[in-house]
Amino acid sequence: MENIKYNILILTHQPFPNGLALTNRIISYAKGLIINDSFVKVLIFKPTQRINNCSQNANCTGIYSDIPFEYTGKSTQISTNFINRRIQNFFSLARGMYLIFKENKKREVDAFIICSNSLIFESLIFLISKILRIKLIKEESEYPEIYFWKKGIINKIYKHLYINIIYKRYDGLLLITKSLINYFLKKKIKAHKMLHVPMTVEFDRFDRSYHRTIKDKYIAYSGSINKKKDGVDILIKAFAKISEKIFGLKLCLIGNIVENFEDDFNSVLLSKMIKSEGLTDKVIITGYLSRLKLVEYIQNATLLVMSRPHSIQSEGGFPTKLGEYLATGNPVVVTNVGEISEYLTDGESAFICENNTVDVFAHKLEEALLNEKKSRAIGANGRQIALEHFNYIKQAKSVIEFITKLKESEK
Repeated sequence: MENIKYNILILTHQPFPNGLALTNRIISYAKGLIINDSFVKVLIFKPTQRINNCSQNANCTGIYSDIPFEYTGKSTQISTNFINRRIQNFFSLARGMYLIFKENKKREVDAFIICSNSLIFESLIFLISKILRIKLIKEESEYPEIYFWKKGIINKIYKHLYINIIYKRYDGLLLITKSLINYFLKKKIKAHKMLHVPMTVEFDRFDRSYHRTIKDKYIAYSGSINKKKDGVDILIKAFAKISEKIFGLKLCLIGNIVENFEDDFNSVLLSKMIKSEGLTDKVIITGYLSRLKLVEYIQNATLLVMSRPHSIQSEGGFPTKLGEYLATGNPVVVTNVGEISEYLTDGESAFICENNTVDVFAHKLEEALLNEKKSRAIGANGRQIALEHFNYIKQAKSVIEFITKLKESEK
Protein backbone atom coordinates (compact mmCIF):
# COMPACT_ATOMS: atom_id res chain seq x y z
CA MET A 1 0.00 0.00 0.00
CA GLU A 2 3.04 2.30 0.34
CA ASN A 3 3.10 2.99 -3.41
CA ILE A 4 -0.62 3.70 -3.68
CA LYS A 5 -1.31 7.23 -4.88
CA TYR A 6 -4.96 7.52 -3.86
CA ASN A 7 -7.57 5.51 -1.98
CA ILE A 8 -10.85 5.81 -3.88
CA LEU A 9 -14.28 4.39 -3.11
CA ILE A 10 -16.83 4.04 -5.91
CA LEU A 11 -20.32 4.19 -4.38
CA THR A 12 -23.25 2.98 -6.45
CA HIS A 13 -26.66 1.31 -6.65
CA GLN A 14 -25.74 -0.51 -9.87
CA PRO A 15 -25.40 -4.32 -10.09
CA PHE A 16 -21.81 -5.53 -9.91
CA PRO A 17 -19.84 -6.99 -11.59
CA ASN A 18 -22.46 -8.01 -14.17
CA GLY A 19 -24.75 -5.24 -15.33
CA LEU A 20 -25.42 -2.78 -18.13
CA ALA A 21 -23.67 0.34 -19.42
CA LEU A 22 -22.99 2.09 -16.10
CA THR A 23 -21.67 -1.11 -14.51
CA ASN A 24 -19.21 -1.47 -17.39
CA ARG A 25 -18.18 2.15 -16.97
CA ILE A 26 -17.58 1.60 -13.25
CA ILE A 27 -15.39 -1.41 -14.04
CA SER A 28 -13.34 0.49 -16.61
CA TYR A 29 -12.90 3.42 -14.20
CA ALA A 30 -11.80 1.08 -11.41
CA LYS A 31 -9.39 -0.96 -13.54
CA GLY A 32 -7.85 2.17 -15.02
CA LEU A 33 -7.41 3.81 -11.63
CA ILE A 34 -5.82 0.66 -10.21
CA ILE A 35 -3.36 0.52 -13.12
CA ASN A 36 -2.58 4.18 -12.37
CA ASP A 37 -1.45 3.25 -8.83
CA SER A 38 -4.65 3.83 -6.86
CA PHE A 39 -6.57 1.54 -4.54
CA VAL A 40 -10.23 1.26 -5.55
CA LYS A 41 -13.13 -0.49 -3.90
CA VAL A 42 -16.72 -0.62 -5.14
CA LEU A 43 -19.51 -0.45 -2.56
CA ILE A 44 -23.03 -1.33 -3.77
CA PHE A 45 -25.60 0.27 -1.48
CA LYS A 46 -28.61 -1.94 -2.10
CA PRO A 47 -29.50 -5.39 -3.46
CA THR A 48 -29.74 -5.37 -7.25
CA GLN A 49 -30.80 -8.86 -8.31
CA ARG A 50 -34.35 -10.15 -8.55
CA ILE A 51 -35.04 -13.81 -7.81
CA ASN A 52 -35.23 -14.77 -11.49
CA ASN A 53 -31.74 -13.41 -12.25
CA CYS A 54 -29.92 -13.42 -8.91
CA SER A 55 -27.31 -15.80 -10.34
CA GLN A 56 -25.92 -12.92 -12.45
CA ASN A 57 -24.42 -11.45 -9.28
CA ALA A 58 -24.61 -14.11 -6.60
CA ASN A 59 -21.63 -13.00 -4.49
CA CYS A 60 -22.15 -10.13 -2.07
CA THR A 61 -18.40 -9.63 -1.69
CA GLY A 62 -15.34 -10.55 -3.72
CA ILE A 63 -12.71 -9.40 -6.18
CA TYR A 64 -13.47 -9.00 -9.88
CA SER A 65 -10.62 -8.17 -12.30
CA ASP A 66 -8.53 -7.00 -9.31
CA ILE A 67 -11.41 -4.78 -8.12
CA PRO A 68 -12.62 -5.52 -4.57
CA PHE A 69 -16.38 -5.03 -4.20
CA GLU A 70 -19.03 -5.43 -1.52
CA TYR A 71 -22.79 -5.28 -1.32
CA THR A 72 -23.16 -3.31 1.89
CA GLY A 73 -26.41 -5.07 2.86
CA LYS A 74 -24.71 -8.49 2.74
CA SER A 75 -27.07 -9.70 0.01
CA THR A 76 -27.45 -9.22 -3.73
CA GLN A 77 -31.04 -10.49 -3.87
CA ILE A 78 -34.00 -8.09 -3.72
CA SER A 79 -36.79 -9.23 -1.40
CA THR A 80 -40.21 -9.78 -2.97
CA ASN A 81 -41.86 -8.21 0.10
CA PHE A 82 -42.34 -4.41 0.10
CA ILE A 83 -41.58 -3.94 3.82
CA ASN A 84 -38.57 -6.25 3.65
CA ARG A 85 -37.21 -4.25 0.70
CA ARG A 86 -37.39 -1.06 2.80
CA ILE A 87 -35.55 -2.84 5.61
CA GLN A 88 -32.94 -4.14 3.14
CA ASN A 89 -32.34 -0.65 1.76
CA PHE A 90 -32.07 0.93 5.22
CA PHE A 91 -29.66 -1.75 6.43
CA SER A 92 -27.57 -1.43 3.24
CA LEU A 93 -27.36 2.34 3.72
CA ALA A 94 -26.52 2.16 7.44
CA ARG A 95 -23.90 -0.56 7.05
CA GLY A 96 -22.47 1.22 4.01
CA MET A 97 -21.84 4.30 6.15
CA TYR A 98 -20.10 2.07 8.71
CA LEU A 99 -17.89 0.53 6.00
CA ILE A 100 -16.87 3.98 4.78
CA PHE A 101 -15.71 5.01 8.26
CA LYS A 102 -13.97 1.65 8.68
CA GLU A 103 -12.15 2.01 5.34
CA ASN A 104 -11.14 5.57 6.16
CA LYS A 105 -9.73 4.46 9.53
CA LYS A 106 -7.69 1.72 7.84
CA ARG A 107 -6.28 4.16 5.28
CA GLU A 108 -7.49 7.69 4.65
CA VAL A 109 -9.95 7.81 1.76
CA ASP A 110 -9.08 10.51 -0.79
CA ALA A 111 -12.19 10.55 -2.94
CA PHE A 112 -15.67 9.17 -3.41
CA ILE A 113 -16.87 8.62 -6.97
CA ILE A 114 -20.66 8.49 -6.92
CA CYS A 115 -22.49 6.52 -9.62
CA SER A 116 -26.08 6.98 -8.49
CA ASN A 117 -29.05 9.32 -8.77
CA SER A 118 -30.62 9.36 -5.31
CA LEU A 119 -31.18 12.65 -3.49
CA ILE A 120 -31.25 11.08 -0.01
CA PHE A 121 -28.25 8.81 -0.59
CA GLU A 122 -26.13 11.54 -2.14
CA SER A 123 -27.06 14.03 0.60
CA LEU A 124 -25.84 11.58 3.27
CA ILE A 125 -22.61 10.92 1.38
CA PHE A 126 -22.12 14.68 1.09
CA LEU A 127 -22.29 15.00 4.89
CA ILE A 128 -19.80 12.15 5.39
CA SER A 129 -17.43 13.66 2.82
CA LYS A 130 -17.41 16.92 4.76
CA ILE A 131 -16.89 15.22 8.11
CA LEU A 132 -14.00 13.11 6.82
CA ARG A 133 -12.66 15.73 4.37
CA ILE A 134 -13.00 13.40 1.39
CA LYS A 135 -13.34 14.77 -2.15
CA LEU A 136 -16.81 14.12 -3.52
CA ILE A 137 -17.00 13.42 -7.26
CA LYS A 138 -20.04 12.59 -9.36
CA GLU A 139 -19.96 10.47 -12.53
CA GLU A 140 -22.61 11.57 -15.00
CA SER A 141 -23.39 10.03 -18.38
CA GLU A 142 -26.78 11.61 -19.20
CA TYR A 143 -28.80 14.76 -18.74
CA PRO A 144 -30.24 14.55 -15.20
CA GLU A 145 -33.76 15.14 -16.55
CA ILE A 146 -33.72 11.58 -17.85
CA TYR A 147 -34.11 10.28 -14.30
CA PHE A 148 -37.33 12.22 -13.63
CA TRP A 149 -39.77 10.87 -16.20
CA LYS A 150 -42.60 10.39 -13.70
CA LYS A 151 -45.26 13.13 -13.51
CA GLY A 152 -46.57 14.87 -10.40
CA ILE A 153 -45.70 17.73 -8.05
CA ILE A 154 -43.55 15.56 -5.74
CA ASN A 155 -41.35 14.43 -8.61
CA LYS A 156 -41.14 18.03 -9.88
CA ILE A 157 -39.89 19.25 -6.48
CA TYR A 158 -37.48 16.32 -6.21
CA LYS A 159 -36.15 17.10 -9.68
CA HIS A 160 -35.61 20.78 -8.84
CA LEU A 161 -33.76 19.99 -5.62
CA TYR A 162 -31.63 17.33 -7.24
CA ILE A 163 -30.55 19.27 -10.33
CA ASN A 164 -30.17 22.73 -8.78
CA ILE A 165 -28.78 21.86 -5.35
CA ILE A 166 -27.18 18.40 -5.23
CA TYR A 167 -24.86 18.87 -8.22
CA LYS A 168 -23.50 22.13 -6.79
CA ARG A 169 -22.40 20.29 -3.63
CA TYR A 170 -19.92 18.13 -5.52
CA ASP A 171 -16.22 18.93 -5.58
CA GLY A 172 -16.02 17.56 -9.11
CA LEU A 173 -18.04 16.11 -11.98
CA LEU A 174 -16.85 13.48 -14.47
CA LEU A 175 -18.89 14.04 -17.64
CA ILE A 176 -19.07 11.76 -20.66
CA THR A 177 -19.86 14.50 -23.23
CA LYS A 178 -19.09 18.14 -23.91
CA SER A 179 -22.84 18.69 -24.11
CA LEU A 180 -23.07 17.81 -20.41
CA ILE A 181 -20.29 20.28 -19.64
CA ASN A 182 -22.26 23.04 -21.40
CA TYR A 183 -25.40 21.94 -19.57
CA PHE A 184 -23.78 22.26 -16.14
CA LEU A 185 -22.08 25.55 -17.04
CA LYS A 186 -25.61 26.92 -17.53
CA LYS A 187 -26.44 25.56 -14.07
CA LYS A 188 -23.64 27.75 -12.68
CA ILE A 189 -21.19 24.90 -12.04
CA LYS A 190 -17.65 26.24 -12.36
CA ALA A 191 -15.59 24.92 -15.26
CA HIS A 192 -12.65 23.84 -13.07
CA LYS A 193 -14.98 21.43 -11.24
CA MET A 194 -15.74 19.49 -14.42
CA LEU A 195 -13.71 16.94 -16.36
CA HIS A 196 -14.65 15.55 -19.75
CA VAL A 197 -14.17 11.77 -19.56
CA PRO A 198 -15.34 10.20 -22.84
CA MET A 199 -16.65 6.68 -22.75
CA THR A 200 -14.00 4.18 -21.70
CA VAL A 201 -13.18 0.74 -23.12
CA GLU A 202 -11.03 -2.08 -21.74
CA PHE A 203 -9.29 -3.12 -24.96
CA ASP A 204 -7.68 -6.16 -23.37
CA ARG A 205 -11.16 -7.78 -23.37
CA PHE A 206 -11.08 -7.76 -27.18
CA ASP A 207 -7.51 -8.86 -27.82
CA ARG A 208 -8.09 -12.57 -28.32
CA SER A 209 -10.25 -14.96 -30.33
CA TYR A 210 -13.46 -16.39 -28.87
CA HIS A 211 -15.46 -19.54 -29.45
CA ARG A 212 -18.17 -18.98 -32.07
CA THR A 213 -21.63 -19.96 -30.79
CA ILE A 214 -23.51 -18.69 -33.87
CA LYS A 215 -22.11 -20.43 -36.95
CA ASP A 216 -23.96 -18.28 -39.51
CA LYS A 217 -22.90 -14.86 -40.72
CA TYR A 218 -24.70 -12.29 -38.57
CA ILE A 219 -25.26 -8.64 -37.76
CA ALA A 220 -25.26 -7.89 -34.01
CA TYR A 221 -26.93 -5.29 -31.83
CA SER A 222 -26.16 -5.09 -28.10
CA GLY A 223 -28.23 -3.25 -25.51
CA SER A 224 -31.77 -2.86 -24.25
CA ILE A 225 -34.23 -4.04 -26.88
CA ASN A 226 -36.55 -1.06 -27.21
CA LYS A 227 -37.78 1.56 -29.67
CA LYS A 228 -37.61 4.85 -27.81
CA LYS A 229 -33.95 4.78 -26.80
CA ASP A 230 -32.24 2.56 -29.37
CA GLY A 231 -34.63 2.28 -32.34
CA VAL A 232 -34.56 -1.52 -32.56
CA ASP A 233 -37.80 -1.42 -34.61
CA ILE A 234 -35.94 0.56 -37.30
CA LEU A 235 -33.11 -1.96 -37.24
CA ILE A 236 -35.47 -4.93 -37.69
CA LYS A 237 -37.29 -3.29 -40.61
CA ALA A 238 -34.02 -2.24 -42.26
CA PHE A 239 -32.64 -5.75 -41.85
CA ALA A 240 -35.79 -7.15 -43.49
CA LYS A 241 -35.09 -5.01 -46.57
CA ILE A 242 -31.59 -6.39 -47.13
CA SER A 243 -31.71 -9.90 -45.69
CA GLU A 244 -32.86 -11.54 -48.94
CA LYS A 245 -29.86 -10.12 -50.79
CA ILE A 246 -27.30 -11.85 -48.57
CA PHE A 247 -27.76 -15.60 -48.22
CA GLY A 248 -27.74 -17.02 -44.70
CA LEU A 249 -27.47 -13.63 -42.96
CA LYS A 250 -28.91 -13.43 -39.42
CA LEU A 251 -29.68 -10.58 -37.04
CA CYS A 252 -28.62 -11.14 -33.43
CA LEU A 253 -30.25 -8.97 -30.74
CA ILE A 254 -28.21 -9.15 -27.53
CA GLY A 255 -29.98 -7.97 -24.40
CA ASN A 256 -33.25 -7.94 -22.53
CA ILE A 257 -36.56 -6.77 -23.96
CA VAL A 258 -37.63 -3.52 -22.28
CA GLU A 259 -41.25 -3.67 -21.13
CA ASN A 260 -41.53 -0.72 -18.77
CA PHE A 261 -41.30 2.29 -21.05
CA GLU A 262 -44.28 3.91 -22.73
CA ASP A 263 -44.53 3.17 -26.48
CA ASP A 264 -41.69 0.65 -26.34
CA PHE A 265 -41.46 -3.01 -27.19
CA ASN A 266 -42.75 -5.83 -25.16
CA SER A 267 -42.05 -9.44 -26.00
CA VAL A 268 -45.40 -9.91 -27.76
CA LEU A 269 -45.03 -6.83 -29.98
CA LEU A 270 -41.46 -7.78 -30.81
CA SER A 271 -42.50 -11.30 -31.84
CA LYS A 272 -45.31 -9.91 -33.99
CA MET A 273 -42.95 -7.49 -35.72
CA ILE A 274 -40.38 -10.19 -36.48
CA LYS A 275 -43.10 -12.48 -37.82
CA SER A 276 -44.76 -9.77 -39.92
CA GLU A 277 -41.41 -8.93 -41.54
CA GLY A 278 -40.85 -12.60 -42.42
CA LEU A 279 -37.82 -12.90 -40.17
CA THR A 280 -38.85 -15.70 -37.81
CA ASP A 281 -35.87 -17.87 -38.79
CA LYS A 282 -33.46 -14.97 -39.21
CA VAL A 283 -33.55 -13.15 -35.87
CA ILE A 284 -31.77 -14.48 -32.78
CA ILE A 285 -32.60 -12.98 -29.37
CA THR A 286 -30.03 -13.98 -26.77
CA GLY A 287 -31.41 -12.25 -23.67
CA TYR A 288 -28.93 -10.91 -21.14
CA LEU A 289 -25.33 -12.08 -21.59
CA SER A 290 -22.43 -11.93 -19.13
CA ARG A 291 -19.57 -9.53 -19.90
CA LEU A 292 -17.43 -12.40 -21.20
CA LYS A 293 -20.16 -13.91 -23.36
CA LEU A 294 -21.08 -10.50 -24.77
CA VAL A 295 -17.54 -10.01 -26.06
CA GLU A 296 -17.73 -13.38 -27.84
CA TYR A 297 -20.93 -12.44 -29.64
CA ILE A 298 -19.86 -8.99 -30.82
CA GLN A 299 -16.30 -10.09 -31.60
CA ASN A 300 -17.57 -12.75 -34.01
CA ALA A 301 -20.18 -10.56 -35.73
CA THR A 302 -19.77 -9.50 -39.36
CA LEU A 303 -21.24 -6.09 -38.65
CA LEU A 304 -22.21 -4.21 -35.47
CA VAL A 305 -25.16 -1.85 -35.55
CA MET A 306 -26.97 0.86 -33.58
CA SER A 307 -30.00 2.69 -34.99
CA ARG A 308 -30.46 5.08 -32.06
CA PRO A 309 -32.93 7.91 -32.76
CA HIS A 310 -32.38 11.57 -31.91
CA SER A 311 -33.59 12.31 -28.36
CA ILE A 312 -32.63 14.22 -25.23
CA GLN A 313 -30.99 11.02 -24.00
CA SER A 314 -28.86 10.52 -27.10
CA GLU A 315 -27.88 14.20 -27.26
CA GLY A 316 -26.57 14.38 -23.70
CA GLY A 317 -25.03 10.94 -23.42
CA PHE A 318 -22.74 8.75 -25.48
CA PRO A 319 -23.52 5.12 -26.34
CA THR A 320 -21.03 3.05 -24.36
CA LYS A 321 -21.82 0.06 -26.57
CA LEU A 322 -20.24 1.97 -29.46
CA GLY A 323 -16.84 1.89 -27.77
CA GLU A 324 -17.11 -1.88 -27.35
CA TYR A 325 -18.19 -2.22 -30.98
CA LEU A 326 -15.16 -0.24 -32.17
CA ALA A 327 -12.78 -2.18 -29.93
CA THR A 328 -13.56 -5.40 -31.84
CA GLY A 329 -12.21 -3.93 -35.07
CA ASN A 330 -15.43 -4.94 -36.82
CA PRO A 331 -17.21 -2.40 -39.06
CA VAL A 332 -19.95 -0.40 -37.38
CA VAL A 333 -23.17 1.15 -38.71
CA VAL A 334 -24.57 3.92 -36.48
CA THR A 335 -26.90 6.89 -36.66
CA ASN A 336 -25.32 10.31 -36.23
CA VAL A 337 -26.60 11.25 -32.77
CA GLY A 338 -24.98 13.21 -29.97
CA GLU A 339 -21.22 13.62 -30.37
CA ILE A 340 -20.51 10.53 -32.49
CA SER A 341 -19.38 12.61 -35.48
CA GLU A 342 -16.78 14.37 -33.32
CA TYR A 343 -14.89 11.08 -33.27
CA LEU A 344 -16.00 9.08 -36.31
CA THR A 345 -16.18 9.92 -40.01
CA ASP A 346 -18.56 8.26 -42.45
CA GLY A 347 -16.77 6.00 -44.91
CA GLU A 348 -13.48 6.23 -42.98
CA SER A 349 -13.97 4.92 -39.45
CA ALA A 350 -17.67 3.95 -39.47
CA PHE A 351 -20.77 3.81 -41.64
CA ILE A 352 -22.81 6.76 -40.35
CA CYS A 353 -26.49 7.44 -41.10
CA GLU A 354 -27.64 11.04 -40.80
CA ASN A 355 -31.03 9.80 -39.59
CA ASN A 356 -32.49 6.47 -38.54
CA THR A 357 -35.20 6.01 -41.16
CA VAL A 358 -35.63 2.46 -42.42
CA ASP A 359 -34.46 3.18 -45.98
CA VAL A 360 -31.35 5.12 -44.94
CA PHE A 361 -30.30 2.51 -42.41
CA ALA A 362 -30.95 -0.33 -44.84
CA HIS A 363 -28.79 1.40 -47.45
CA LYS A 364 -25.88 1.67 -45.01
CA LEU A 365 -26.25 -1.97 -43.97
CA GLU A 366 -26.11 -3.02 -47.61
CA GLU A 367 -23.11 -0.78 -48.31
CA ALA A 368 -21.18 -2.28 -45.38
CA LEU A 369 -22.07 -5.89 -46.14
CA LEU A 370 -21.44 -5.82 -49.89
CA ASN A 371 -18.05 -4.07 -49.68
CA GLU A 372 -16.05 -6.48 -47.56
CA LYS A 373 -12.58 -5.03 -48.18
CA LYS A 374 -13.75 -1.47 -47.50
CA SER A 375 -15.59 -2.60 -44.38
CA ARG A 376 -12.52 -4.33 -42.95
CA ALA A 377 -10.46 -1.14 -43.42
CA ILE A 378 -13.19 0.99 -41.83
CA GLY A 379 -13.40 -1.39 -38.89
CA ALA A 380 -9.63 -1.19 -38.35
CA ASN A 381 -9.74 2.61 -38.52
CA GLY A 382 -12.61 2.68 -36.04
CA ARG A 383 -10.59 0.65 -33.56
CA GLN A 384 -7.67 3.09 -33.87
CA ILE A 385 -10.00 6.01 -33.14
CA ALA A 386 -11.29 4.20 -30.07
CA LEU A 387 -7.74 3.43 -28.89
CA GLU A 388 -6.88 7.10 -29.15
CA HIS A 389 -9.94 8.56 -27.43
CA PHE A 390 -11.61 5.83 -25.33
CA ASN A 391 -8.70 3.98 -23.75
CA TYR A 392 -9.61 3.36 -20.12
CA ILE A 393 -6.03 3.61 -18.85
CA LYS A 394 -5.49 6.98 -20.51
CA GLN A 395 -8.81 8.36 -19.26
CA ALA A 396 -8.20 7.07 -15.72
CA LYS A 397 -4.89 8.95 -15.69
CA SER A 398 -6.77 12.18 -16.42
CA VAL A 399 -9.14 11.38 -13.52
CA ILE A 400 -6.12 10.96 -11.20
CA GLU A 401 -4.76 14.33 -12.34
CA PHE A 402 -8.20 15.87 -11.77
CA ILE A 403 -8.36 14.52 -8.20
CA THR A 404 -4.85 15.88 -7.57
CA LYS A 405 -5.94 19.37 -8.64
CA LEU A 406 -9.04 19.19 -6.46
CA LYS A 407 -6.96 18.19 -3.43
CA GLU A 408 -4.36 20.87 -4.09
CA SER A 409 -7.07 23.52 -4.35
CA GLU A 410 -8.02 23.02 -0.69
CA LYS A 411 -4.51 23.80 0.57
